[in-house]
Amino acid sequence: MYTNHSTLYPMLGVGIFFVGFWTGFVLAYEAGLPCIALPLTGLITGVGGVRFVIGLERLGRGEYRRPAPKAKPPRAAPVAAVRMAAPILKSR
Repeated sequence: MYTNHSTLYPMLGVGIFFVGFWTGFVLAYEAGLPCIALPLTGLITGVGGVRFVIGLERLGRGEYRRPAPKAKPPRAAPVAAVRMAAPILKSR
C-alpha cells in the first residue's frame, strides 16, 4: 500500500482498519460473543476494510484484473511414422 507519490492510501488504510476493528469489536460485544471472539472479530473486519482500500488503490493505478485471453490448445506432437518392430522369437 505504499506509494512514492502520495500518502492517501496508507492513511486511508490505517483509518479503515481502526474503524473496522472497533466496529467489529463492538458488534461482537453486543452479540454476546465470548471474550476471545471480540478481538478476532475486530481483526477480521479491520483486515476486510484494508483489503477494500488495497482494491481501491489498484483501481486507481489501473491494475485491476482483466479476463485472460483464451489460449489456443497446444498442437499434438507429430506421430512417428516409422515404428521399430521387435524381433519375433519363434518357439522350436
